[in-house]
Amino acid sequence: MNIYKMKGIVNFGITTVVKDKSLNGNLVIAQKKTSTKNIQAIIKQNIAYNYYNELNYLKQKCIEKRINTHSVSKNNVKYLVIMACHCNTEYKLLTIKQSVKYLMNDSTELLIVNSSNLSHNNQLVDFCASQSNITYIEAVNDNTYDFGKWIYCLNIFNYSKYNFVIFTNDSFIIHAPIDHYFNLIYKNNVEFYGYNSSTQGRYHYQSYLFSIRRESINTFIHNFNIKRGNIKNQHDVITNYELTMTDWFSSKNCFLNIGNFPSHKEKNIFFTNNTLYDKLKKTNLLPFTKIKSIDSSIVNNTNNFIVTYINTSDPVNNYESNESNIISIVNEAHEAHEAHEAREDTLL
Repeated sequence: MNIYKMKGIVNFGITTVVKDKSLNGNLVIAQKKTSTKNIQAIIKQNIAYNYYNELNYLKQKCIEKRINTHSVSKNNVKYLVIMACHCNTEYKLLTIKQSVKYLMNDSTELLIVNSSNLSHNNQLVDFCASQSNITYIEAVNDNTYDFGKWIYCLNIFNYSKYNFVIFTNDSFIIHAPIDHYFNLIYKNNVEFYGYNSSTQGRYHYQSYLFSIRRESINTFIHNFNIKRGNIKNQHDVITNYELTMTDWFSSKNCFLNIGNFPSHKEKNIFFTNNTLYDKLKKTNLLPFTKIKSIDSSIVNNTNNFIVTYINTSDPVNNYESNESNIISIVNEAHEAHEAHEAREDTLL
């Protein structure tokens, strides 16, 4: 039974309604005329339909990543990366060093703005001094957290020679090159470009990694300032800044627009959707680990943290292989569903 050819049926996510001006009344009539078994079959097919769409989207993103994985210097543009840090532990120091490897390239300069008066600051200063194109800055860690540190840098540093400013923090570990993200920032050339979307709270781009075009930096600073009086804690930062940034800019986009996936509604990719997160990480579409998602027994044991998250081989950076993995998953899902449908047809 092909539900997509049934007259009068419209698919909305995983639900099905009858096409009519008075949807509720007609839906009741349709349900009376349809057996419970057929209703369940319709629901299952809608779930499968959404599942295939999600996998096909990931396959397209693997292709897009492969196409856009080339030397960032080919774009002939300059990027300023501002990394907000709070280097108060050994694992934070290790995280920063690990992520810097993938944030630096021939077209990038990096500002590390770290909270003042922390136990590991001297070690971070020495690390920055040993690297080229890194400037180390300290700032008071107030209740605006990473947003306050980013704005502090913008107010004291001349960013006019850069085409794009990339904002990030030390809340996550980068495990593989993200050159595709740098190249897609340039290719999209929008005011605001995120890495991934989310609908937890409301539709937004998560703020652990995003970029703003130079000409729109004043918009970012202005919106920070007008909401500054509302900020008392981290929840206020998320509510007033992260969740509303998509409203501040007229042109925006992101690499992984997964927020409206039916399976990902109102979820956070790092904490509440392991199924999708595993697919994204295995294909290098999301080569990140949020520190808060790591078991405390590993985070608090430096040797375990190093072995598990630092001194591990980079995930295989074979985009054709990653793409074929997704294609294989899509094909297997189709075959399994067709076999299941054939078995159900024999029972009807």
